[in-house]
Amino acid sequence: MEAIFRYGKRTSLNYTAGETAVAVGDVVVTAGNVVAVANHAIAAGMPGVVDTDAVFELPRVASESAIDQGAPLYWDASGAPAADPETTTGAISSNPEDGLFAGWAAEGSVGDALTVLVKLGQLSVAPS
Repeated sequence: MEAIFRYGKRTSLNYTAGETAVAVGDVVVTAGNVVAVANHAIAAGMPGVVDTDAVFELPRVASESAIDQGAPLYWDASGAPAADPETTTGAISSNPEDGLFAGWAAEGSVGDALTVLVKLGQLSVAPS
């Protein structure tokens, strides 16, 4: 399932696709470990632009329970989406051990929901 832009100000970042082409709405992880969404198709090995902010509807991991609004969410690149649990194409999880921080739940999501609204973002760490 492709990520669907829902609302918010988009912040973009330059991104170069790897050996595989990237489709519109694909979730990608940048070299700096930022979870982002492709806002247009990017041919293999070519530069393009991805969104690193705003609210997107993303697939949820099939085994997830309810997610509360504001909960931190993580991108599980090999997670089985609830809409198609036979695949391992990637999905959002509330378990920090599943992958990279992706953002926060923009609204709550019940346990049997196929998707969750995610406010993409990065964790800020204060210098010590």
